[in-house]
Amino acid sequence: MRYQVLLSLMLSSQTKDQVTSTSMTRLRQHGLTVGRILETDEESLGRLIYPVGFWKSKVKYIKKTTEILQEQYGGDIPDNVAELVKLPGVGPKMAHLIMDIAWNKVSGIGKDNNGFRISNRLKWVKRNQIPRRHPGGH
Repeated sequence: MRYQVLLSLMLSSQTKDQVTSTSMTRLRQHGLTVGRILETDEESLGRLIYPVGFWKSKVKYIKKTTEILQEQYGGDIPDNVAELVKLPGVGPKMAHLIMDIAWNKVSGIGKDNNGFRISNRLKWVKRNQIPRRHPGGH
């Protein structure tokens, strides 16, 4: 299940929810496990996730991430943000969401640039009050 959370969030980036949902349904029907995705060639995986945004890049991220999960984590996903952000296609915002959904651990807030921009424009926050980077460097 945690692997499915990771992949659904990877697919959701720059993609409408309905497109992500349809792609996830196809992946589940195909067999959404680490082993099954490792067996799936990139062309077939591309057909399963198309038309998610940046689908060609995401195919490569998914394949490489899945290999890493198999080799380094026994097919599971990392249980901390520092290791999650090392995976191809996973940034800090996604890592915090994964921690919350997959591990039920609140590790931080997934910063949303649009939310920040709107909050700033409405003068809910001052620009100099918000750190530019996560204290851990992300």
